[in-house]
Amino acid sequence: MNVEDTMCFEFCKTLLRRYAWRLQYKVRTKYNREHYSIFNYQSYDNHFDEKILSKIYVKYLLDMIPWEKSRTIIKAVILDEKTEKEVAFELHISQQAVNKWKIKGLKILRQNLKHLQI
Repeated sequence: MNVEDTMCFEFCKTLLRRYAWRLQYKVRTKYNREHYSIFNYQSYDNHFDEKILSKIYVKYLLDMIPWEKSRTIIKAVILDEKTEKEVAFELHISQQAVNKWKIKGLKILRQNLKHLQI
């Protein structure tokens, strides 16, 4: 090998190293971005205790309502985000009845929450 061949060989070797480094860098950053979001989500989504407590609190509040039908309607309309028409169809009652039961239940909740001073 002469000097020009050696220089060309070294130059190609350097270019290949750069390309390999760039490829590794791209793969590594992509991997880190994808996994960072997963780990980040998991680390910030460790509000398990808060979720459980809020579910227990919601159940406690719903249990304050004396009528089962009213509890069912409030749970469906407010928590499950169904329309009054959908709930009326499921319970085989009129939409106006759903509205009245919802209003009754919310009125009781309001009164009980005033006494709890929350």
